[in-house]
Amino acid sequence: MSDHSRELPVLAWLQRFIAGKLSPGETTHMRYPTAISRTLAMRIVEIDAGRATVEIDADAGIMAISRARCMPA
Repeated sequence: MSDHSRELPVLAWLQRFIAGKLSPGETTHMRYPTAISRTLAMRIVEIDAGRATVEIDADAGIMAISRARCMPA
């Protein structure tokens, strides 16, 4: 980690990310958005200890692709 970076706990990082207040160099060990978030078009809109509110784009095309990837042939 460089002198200009600072690793935050995931909750603090997500709260700052959602609020648009991340400073350059602020990181966390978690990758966001997660793979499942990208696949299902989900995003966290509010988060606190033990609670998160997410929005999901209910797009039939996205859900059909996701279902096809998860269902055995």
